[in-house]
Amino acid sequence: MDLRRLALPPTLIAAACLALAGCGGGSGDSKDSSTGDAGSLQHVDGTLAAAGDGFTVTPKGKDPITFTAGPAVQPAALRALEASGAKAHVTYREQAGADPVAASVAAAPEIDASLASYEGQVKAVSSTSITLDGADGARTFRIEADDREAFDVAHIKEHKAEGSAIRVYYRPASGDYPAAAAAYEDAS
Repeated sequence: MDLRRLALPPTLIAAACLALAGCGGGSGDSKDSSTGDAGSLQHVDGTLAAAGDGFTVTPKGKDPITFTAGPAVQPAALRALEASGAKAHVTYREQAGADPVAASVAAAPEIDASLASYEGQVKAVSSTSITLDGADGARTFRIEADDREAFDVAHIKEHKAEGSAIRVYYRPASGDYPAAAAAYEDAS
């Protein structure tokens, strides 16, 4: 049978594509209904341990969280991150009655004493900059190419839509060189 000759209705093709992408048809038990049935993206940093088709992440001072690896998460990358000993930054969605599904896993950014921080509501975000409105007014930070992996723009846009605050860690301005964001975290 030649599958290329099958005539499939466009709605069936669209539904199949959405199902494969993880869109729609969610449980409705998401923590944040403002982002649709699939739930909002969340993130956690901690020590990673790969196991079978999934992995666990243990945040500092908390119990381990077991994850199912989503389609974009490569097992070899999990093993390499585990072997490196670096902390993991996992972006995920909750799902009713099952382990959360990891959308992405990367090395967590290092936040050291040389970085300053600023907390506020997100006013604008792109892959190259972020603007927060905090206690000292609106401040814009550029995001260097080397730091872009530490900024989950989709997750930060959810913070903007919710009006919830985040904390940006940044390298202070020096001369004509403006402040550069290096990492962020939820401000809760």
